[in-house]
Amino acid sequence: MIARGRSYADETVDLKTRALCTVSCLIGLGEQPYIETWVANAITAGATVEEIASLMSQLFVYVGTLKSVTGFNALAAVRDRLESAATADAE
Repeated sequence: MIARGRSYADETVDLKTRALCTVSCLIGLGEQPYIETWVANAITAGATVEEIASLMSQLFVYVGTLKSVTGFNALAAVRDRLESAATADAE
């Protein structure tokens, strides 16, 4: 646990880039629940939905269709939750 804390506290690579790298690795592993968590973390760190979708398009060639679809499904789930929360806040 301490090793991860130190890694994320290291300012050599900014938090948004670290989060996007984590999303990439998790897509390569095909771990949808973790992908959703890290997609949300990447957005919190400043990434846009468009940047994450572009990243997933890049990964498609390297990780294959099934894992890429898993990534896009995770992104859609996070996007839908964010949109629902925004709609609820507006009401």
